[in-house]
This record gives sequence, C-alpha cells and structure tokens, in this order.
Amino acid sequence: MDPDRSATHRHGGGSRTAARPPRAGPHDVRRGERGEALRLAMSEFLTGATLFALGVLVLGALVHVLDRTRPSPLEPLRTWLTHSVFTEAEATASLLQNISATVITVASITFSLMLVAIQQSASSLTGQVFDQFMRRRTNQFYFGFFVGLGAYSLLQTTTVHEGFNPVFGAGLTVAMSVVAVALLLVLVYAAVNQMRPVVIIEAMHDRLIEARLRQLRWIVTRTHRAPRLEGVPETAVTSDRTGFVLRIDLDAIQEALAGVPGPCEVVLEVCIGSYVAYGDPLARIRGADPGGAERVRVVIERGIRLERQRNIDAVDASFGLEQLETVGWTSTSGAQHNPQAARLVVAALRDVLARLAVEVHEDHPDTDIVYPDDFSVVLMNAIESLAVVTADSQQHQVAADIILALDSLLERVTADYRERSVDVLMRTLPALASHPPTLRLESALTRLQATLERIGEGDAAQATGTAVDRLRGRIGRVEADYTPR
Repeated sequence: MDPDRSATHRHGGGSRTAARPPRAGPHDVRRGERGEALRLAMSEFLTGATLFALGVLVLGALVHVLDRTRPSPLEPLRTWLTHSVFTEAEATASLLQNISATVITVASITFSLMLVAIQQSASSLTGQVFDQFMRRRTNQFYFGFFVGLGAYSLLQTTTVHEGFNPVFGAGLTVAMSVVAVALLLVLVYAAVNQMRPVVIIEAMHDRLIEARLRQLRWIVTRTHRAPRLEGVPETAVTSDRTGFVLRIDLDAIQEALAGVPGPCEVVLEVCIGSYVAYGDPLARIRGADPGGAERVRVVIERGIRLERQRNIDAVDASFGLEQLETVGWTSTSGAQHNPQAARLVVAALRDVLARLAVEVHEDHPDTDIVYPDDFSVVLMNAIESLAVVTADSQQHQVAADIILALDSLLERVTADYRERSVDVLMRTLPALASHPPTLRLESALTRLQATLERIGEGDAAQATGTAVDRLRGRIGRVEADYTPR
C-alpha cells in the first residue's frame, strides 16, 4: 500500500466503499474532520507521553506481582529490605504518600516555569516553538516518566495494609524518585537548549527536508505536471468543507479513474498545504461521462483530507518554509532587530536550495492525476520576502547573506530555479537604497555581478553593476533621503 494512502486511512480517511455523508451547505461551519483535535493531540504529544507513563505503570505492576508472589530466589533481598529500610507497612505507606505528593508538586512547578520560558521564546520567534517542544520524544519521555511515577506512587499507596508491606514496590518508587531528581537537571538543560534559535531553526530545516523528500516520493514523482487531454468535457469538483489540504489519496483516486471507460484524468487545483474555503475548486475531472465523473467526484472529496492546522509530519514541506520565513521576517524586521536568527534562517534556506534545487527529479507517473507542485514557488517567495524586509531594519549583513546565498547557487541550480533566483535579485535591488554602503554589501554585489556575467545574464549583471556604483557613490556622503534608524 502506498504510504500516502495508508496515512490517509490511519487518520480517519475511511474505506473506499464507505458512503460519504451528504454535502454540507454554506451554513454548516463544521471545520475539518471528526476527531481531528484528538488526532492532532495524539500525534503531537499525547501518544509518546502516554506510552512512557504506561511503561512506568506496567513496570510497577510487574514489581507488585513479585511482592505478592514472593519468589524464593528474591526472598533474601526482600528480607534485607524489610529489616533495613521498609520495616513497617505504616512507614512504607507514609513514604509512598510523601513521594507521590513531592513528585506531583515539583513536576507541576517545573513544567509551569518551563511553559513560561517557552512562551518567551515563542513570542520572539514563532509559535512553532511550542510544536517543536511537544513533538520531541525526549520531552514526551520526561513528562510521561513524571506522570507515571506520580500515578504509580499513588496506586502503590492503596495496596499497603497491615498484612502487606510492598517492599519491592517501595524500593522501585524510591529508585525512580532518585532518577526523577536527576532528570530534572537534564530536563531544565534540554528545555533551555531547545529554545536557542540555532536549535529551533535547525529542527525546522531538517523536518522540511524530510517532508519534501516524502512529498517527492509519494506524490510529485507519481503525478503529472500538466494536463494531457485537450478538448474533452470537464466536471468541476468543489469543496463543502474548510481547512488545509494535508492528505491526498492518490491510489483511491486512480482506482476510481481506472473504472471509468475511455481516457480520463484528474487535474488537481490544490496541493499539499493549500487553504480551501467553502466552494473552492478541488479538482477538474477531464474526459469522463457524467456517471463516471460523479463516482470519481465522490472519491476525490473523500480522498482530499482537510484539517484545521498544518504540520510537516507527513508531506507538508511548504509549511516548514513558511515557519522559517516567519522566524526570519520577525528577526529581520524593525520590531526585533535580531540579525543572528535571521542569518541562521538565510543559511537554512540556502541549504534547502542546495539540496533540493540542484537536481532534476525524474518523474515516473503511475497515475492519471495532475498535481500542481508549488514548493519552488514558496521557497523563492520566502527568500524574496526576507530580502525585502531588510530594507525596513537596515540589516545589511542579512541582505549580504541573501545575495551571497543565491550567488553561490546560481551555477548549480536547475534552469527554473536559476531564472527565479535572478528575478528575486533584480526585484530586491531597490531595497539596497535603504542600506548603508558597507564593504560587506559592496563585496557581495561585486561577486554577484561577476557570476551573472559568467552565466550569460548580461542585463542582470548590468543592473547589479549600476547598484554597486550607486552604493559606492554614497560613501562619505550624507543624503537627505537616508536616515539611519
């Protein structure tokens, strides 16, 4: 089964034979799909934390069995614990109660302070800081361990009575409490480390690269980029729901197409990450008779999954680009004046270009579906936006980094990316009038001019040379239309 298709069914896509509910009207404001909030919570945080907490409880249950059965090989250890540590059942119960209360209190205070620190980092960068923190398996382990330890201590307390002293269970509780204290130090450091801009941006970069590779493998290489049938009847498919496109079941749509007699194809009007409002076009069915088009329409509506929130866990790589753009824009704008984070974003986008724009990906379509891949558009628009916003903050070092990033890749990227890269550079040259004539900026432009001449972009090289001359002409001059901020 195709991973994209299996993911759709795992997340509630339903079977192909299931009857779809009647189309919603314009006054039905139900957004997304049923159970979406629970699925999002489970995928982001609850699954890992719950499994770790259950693991602690299962371990405790096994130890409780040892206390009940009292196996003979462990009897010497039990006798020693009873005489040396847990001498009376009443004292054991009191110890367990104190441990459970302490663990719950310390964990609550620590987690509350941690959330405040995360909020501060999110306010200066992006709300995706919260998503990253919750999605990390190590953080889920910490939370699950503390919750499991607190719950186990409470449950263990209820088993203690005058005739039963659970020395093994109490010993396990004490041992895990010592581990919990040590984990507090690790958790505090991990939380602080994860709030560093370099870690946040690196996580966004890595996840979007992985998402793009999955998108290429599961969707892009399996579909066509342009329609093949001309002059045939078309049937429009519109949405009766609202949300972001996060899943497209190519296999289900292709199977429906295979059941239609004669040539037929589906031209998708949306791609992964697209926002769809009520009545927006989802696809066009080309070449099918009315009856066949209706069957395909039902499958398309069921196979295109809309949800309220975007994530890049599967194939929404464009969302990762938008996250980086948001961080870069916030850091570059006059509201923050933080060139460090902005320069890290430019470096990350440069690496994305270097990894994904230097190779021509061979398509091997096994479907009659046309998919409008927009990743390159979103990527270049993000770089263009960051170049523009440098004019507001006058962060000349960020502007120079953007010029050097594109310059270093002009001779390596594919023709489409090269054309758009030159276009971005030419559109952002006017923003340089707001920058001081620094040597770094002049050197970047001079290097760019040489590269443009080398690759045969004469007009662009001439425009860049003019920009260099005007930049040099402002050295040592105070102009009325230039005011440092």
